[in-house]
Amino acid sequence: MRLYEFLQEEQHLNELFLAAIDEETGEIKDAEILEELETELKNALVSKSAGIIKVIRQQEADVEMVEAEIERLKTVKARLKKGIENFENYIKYNMVQMNVKKIETPLGNLSITQRTAVDPYDESLIPKEFMKEETKYSPKKIEIKKAIEAGEEVPGARLIINTNFKIK
Repeated sequence: MRLYEFLQEEQHLNELFLAAIDEETGEIKDAEILEELETELKNALVSKSAGIIKVIRQQEADVEMVEAEIERLKTVKARLKKGIENFENYIKYNMVQMNVKKIETPLGNLSITQRTAVDPYDESLIPKEFMKEETKYSPKKIEIKKAIEAGEEVPGARLIINTNFKIK
């Protein structure tokens, strides 16, 4: 039985329960059948939930395995990038030493160019006329929450309820 079927069965059980109550006296007509149905439903739900926990735990293990593989591949990627960088530095060094500005090959061309760039090694020493001013605003979430809970309306903000699910 699927989880949504349990919910349908629970609704059906509630309907049976309401039908089993005498409207005039409020007494339950057939409590034994309803108790038996409810017990069976709860047992089936527990059984299904155990299966769901197994699936979730297996998927969590799969996620850990994938994360480990991602880390391994990141290491391989970094090693390959370092190798490329070493090759580039090697050819660049040799071209500078031999005063060669360009090498043409059937597979591509290598060239050395120069450009100037600013290195602001100590920004505290740079005069203000060479600095730009930046202002950034961000919401004060705790204060907004307090205001809304106190009955204030804060345009552009609302409280939402997050539901957390745990498996221990």
